[in-house]
Amino acid sequence: MKTRTEYTCPLELTHDITKGKWKPIILWQLGQGPHSLAGLKREIKGISQKMLVQHLNELLECGVIGKLTNDGYPLKSEYFLTERGKRIFGAISIMQSIGIEMMLEDDYGMIDGIINNGPKEPTVAQLEQQARSGQPISLMDLAEAVHREERDKKKSVMEQLKSQPRTEHKKTAPKKSAEREL
Repeated sequence: MKTRTEYTCPLELTHDITKGKWKPIILWQLGQGPHSLAGLKREIKGISQKMLVQHLNELLECGVIGKLTNDGYPLKSEYFLTERGKRIFGAISIMQSIGIEMMLEDDYGMIDGIINNGPKEPTVAQLEQQARSGQPISLMDLAEAVHREERDKKKSVMEQLKSQPRTEHKKTAPKKSAEREL
């Protein structure tokens, strides 16, 4: 990233640091704790290794993240947020909260898919069907499926967020002074 020497507005600086599809997501992941390169690659779906390394180098250059390399074999590096990065992470957190609210307002049905995006495990019904067809099933898989379905009967994240009271922001006109009313 080419660093400018002059800015007309402080927002230009923070925008230059965080602009792009991947940087806010990288900062979000590092806000959850230090990560290795492989850990970041695993957590951020769809990013290429080349793009991840490029963005990490740019964030290092800006002083938003740091890199700790441990000597020894195998060589291991961890990336973490610096104090400057922690301040920017505060803004990223606010943006994420606003994004969740907007998704609910616009009725995007994907919030659970974003928050709970793990692999889909077989259901009890699917395992029962598999057993009826003569295919072997694991009792551990069946027990896990029963546990998952019991847990899923509780409110989903989407339902919990929808049930929260919404704060309405009403615009009111300023009150007129007594002289103006006459």
